[in-house]
Amino acid sequence: MSRQKGSPTPPRPGTRWRLGFDEDGQRVEMQNRGTFDEIVVGEWLHVEEMRRGSYFVQLGGACFGVTIARDGRVTVMVQEGEIEHGELVGPRMVDGLQPKPTGF
Repeated sequence: MSRQKGSPTPPRPGTRWRLGFDEDGQRVEMQNRGTFDEIVVGEWLHVEEMRRGSYFVQLGGACFGVTIARDGRVTVMVQEGEIEHGELVGPRMVDGLQPKPTGF
């Protein structure tokens, strides 16, 4: 499906984002300050822009490739992990970020 003439151009991937966190009991929020590049939370969440419109996502032990086309369409590919009984299951995390090759 192509973009219709006169349709607004989607924003550059990574330019619209929001981050919220607590610091010393105070809520802090930031948004749209620069272009999003990377977030890492513990050993269970990692999102990183690899190149414009292409992201690596690790959620638990599952890994995804996310691409955002120029028309704004998003494609998600499972790189590691599998669907079992409607749940996405990735390798169990052991020793930091090293995945164990078996399921959870």
